[in-house]
Amino acid sequence: MQDSTTRSIDRSHLAPVTTREELVFLLSRAAELEHGLACIYLFAAHSLKNDVCEGGMTEAQAKIVRGWKRRLSHVGVEEMLHLAQVSNLLTAIGASPRFERANFPLQASMRSHDGRQRESMPGT
Repeated sequence: MQDSTTRSIDRSHLAPVTTREELVFLLSRAAELEHGLACIYLFAAHSLKNDVCEGGMTEAQAKIVRGWKRRLSHVGVEEMLHLAQVSNLLTAIGASPRFERANFPLQASMRSHDGRQRESMPGT
């Protein structure tokens, strides 16, 4: 009998990665995601007021906001570490890390007929 710490996760619903090209595609998508998340967290952290002299908050509020800023910055750094790991994996399989993102709104060719974003590999 397995306890909750040794129970395996059921991944039977996930399709296995069968080609190098598919692995490169998936890792590249992961890199795009991690890069985007790092940017969002760091932008949020550095957009917050930092001090009472900036106006609109008391010293107690400024102290709370500085705590938020530290936490957001910490998460942004974690996302950058994830990006480094994905980049290292790409390099290990002979691919180049890429930092791209889709411009919004998405081009019509990137959406399915019902408006949802396509999840297929490029060129398929």
